[in-house]
Amino acid sequence: FGMLKPVITYADEIQHALALAENCKWLLSRKLKQEHRSVVQPQILWNTRLTTTAGYCRTRYRYDYARMAHSIELSPGLLDVAWKFKRTLVQELAHVVTTELWPRAKHHGREWKIVMRYMLADPERCHCYDTSHVKHRQVEAEIQCSCGKILVMSKNCYTRLLNGSAGYRHKECKRNLIDAKFVRYV
Repeated sequence: FGMLKPVITYADEIQHALALAENCKWLLSRKLKQEHRSVVQPQILWNTRLTTTAGYCRTRYRYDYARMAHSIELSPGLLDVAWKFKRTLVQELAHVVTTELWPRAKHHGREWKIVMRYMLADPERCHCYDTSHVKHRQVEAEIQCSCGKILVMSKNCYTRLLNGSAGYRHKECKRNLIDAKFVRYV
């Protein structure tokens, strides 16, 4: 968990969002005629590996039923302002509430949208935050073509080349890169 750190800033926003989630679950459980149980408070963590995703919810029912709590991972690079933090946290808490009320519901399906409306939030699935300032780390592979030139390609392209699921040619010598020799990852 080297990339994950507990969120200690934005305490007021966290409390307000948790209160919204609890109220929403109470209202919906009454409407669905279910027994009301409090929302299992999720772990809220910063994940420095999230560079374009603002938040990610891991619900205990989807991944590991025996887990005692859900976890919400948030991007510290994107959520640098309180309103972005709160908006994203509300969306991720809506996933927690949705999963607790409808364990088999789709991630951004009808039920999630209902929960978002009950939490007085716009049920939009994607954010429009500026991600240009967040460092994106893409692993690249250096390979040597049979003509002797060193080429750089993304790790994903190199993996596809090895698997045979994609074919690539050197633009200059027109040789197939399937015979290229791996040099190193950069």
